[in-house]
Amino acid sequence: MTVVFGLIDAILPLVPGLIDKLQAGITVVDIGCGRGRAISLMAKTFPKSTFYGFDFSQEAIADATAEAKNNGLTNLHFEVRDAAKLEDHKRFDLITAFDAIHDQAQPRKVLRGSSMH
Repeated sequence: MTVVFGLIDAILPLVPGLIDKLQAGITVVDIGCGRGRAISLMAKTFPKSTFYGFDFSQEAIADATAEAKNNGLTNLHFEVRDAAKLEDHKRFDLITAFDAIHDQAQPRKVLRGSSMH
């Protein structure tokens, strides 16, 4: 997964001030997280922040949950959820989607519902 390779050093720094916010502690959700590789890396790198991974694949979420538990990542939580129905988006300081929007059943709804209004 190429996103994970450059996530901390190249992708996240593209947003001015984001690294500082993650280090201080914010709430992040990754929609379409799959097995949670990207969000797990962020949770490990930024222990003061709280992370959530949402995906509609029960198998992927089960694998991600087991991996997070094995790695002792207590600031990381996974849920089986349809990203098109993300009604509680305002509780998150950052919403990410890495190579996932095109895989959603309703990609336009995901983008509309996940946008910070």
